[in-house]
Amino acid sequence: MTHPYRPAKSGDPDNPSSTVDTLSGLRFEQFYVAVEQSPVATAITDAEGCIEFVNQRFLEITGYDREELLGKTPALIQSGMTPNAVYDTMWATLKAGDVWKGEILNRRKNGELYWEKQTITPVKHSDGEILNYVAVKEDITHWRRQEKELRLMAAAFETGQATLITDADVVIERVNPAFEEITGYSSAEAVGQTPRLLKSGRHGDDFYQQMWRSLREKGHWQGEVWNRNKSGDIVRYWQAITAVHDDDGQVHRFVAVFHAF
Repeated sequence: MTHPYRPAKSGDPDNPSSTVDTLSGLRFEQFYVAVEQSPVATAITDAEGCIEFVNQRFLEITGYDREELLGKTPALIQSGMTPNAVYDTMWATLKAGDVWKGEILNRRKNGELYWEKQTITPVKHSDGEILNYVAVKEDITHWRRQEKELRLMAAAFETGQATLITDADVVIERVNPAFEEITGYSSAEAVGQTPRLLKSGRHGDDFYQQMWRSLREKGHWQGEVWNRNKSGDIVRYWQAITAVHDDDGQVHRFVAVFHAF
């Protein structure tokens, strides 16, 4: 399949004008290869927003084949979760001939949500008419997730209450100084363990089943719990646990905060 933005090779050595066309074509071919192999996702649409070109990185990020995208609009990858006001502002900016920059939550072909940082530039004719739009996109899902986690951890660790953060498999990843002081366990001793490290034996299976049911259905649980500290002392705590979800709605971490009372 010949891509609409990829020129066919031509040229007649006996025709000077043909040679000029060939040189121009070679430069365009070099440009095409550079964009096609760029590590940054790139798309070009016509003035109405219909896709005319996407590079390999764009295909890798979205999961679509080129044939599935050409002739379509970027609405194909919209998640439906970005406010309409964002698109209204974007199109008002672009129609005015200005560059638009922003972050949008899109959806891959497999249904997975992902965040994109976009820069869209209008391509104008010498008379000012907009001919195309060039969109350069970067998948920033990982950075958005890290930013969210950093905010969460900062808020949790600044509290005077004991705090522990686990992964989705309930393996402890971090604890704050208040946790070390209250439980007697150092960070090095707690990280890599599960909260069973603190289990006192005073609660039956029904207690933990109800706790996990609440976390699954509501995303949080709070209540009274008896834990065993490193010293062997069994202490009554008030504990709150929150499930942290990723962009796809899957549990990514658990954050537990507790204090003695």
